Amino acid sequence: MIKSVLRWGIFLCFFTSAAAQPLIQQRSDIAGNWVIEGTALNLTGKRSPETSKWTFGEDGVLSMTSVYQFSETLTGGGRELTIPDTYDVTDGKIVTGRSGTFEVIEKKPDAMTLKSLSSSLHYFLKKK
Repeated sequence: MIKSVLRWGIFLCFFTSAAAQPLIQQRSDIAGNWVIEGTALNLTGKRSPETSKWTFGEDGVLSMTSVYQFSETLTGGGRELTIPDTYDVTDGKIVTGRSGTFEVIEKKPDAMTLKSLSSSLHYFLKKK
């Protein structure tokens, strides 16, 4: 009986520690250019299209670039706006200086899904 309990205890400890590994551990895990393809309130909800690009530098600099779509009617072309920010990776989350904290829901070499902890929006990104 005791051996059975010990085996289950060891199994559960191993399973729990394996499941607790964060998807990202350092800046280099997400460094590069990412295009936001859309945002949604949940993982399976309807996505709103986006026109933003985020560049994560290995030095902790985050550049968020958006195209202001409505400037086209005023200026004859869309205008880009880049907002500089900083970021770090803490406990598997992306913590920015001004834009909030993002939980990494999914991470593949060419795709990433983030959840904003301040707005509950999900961001769907593709590596460019």
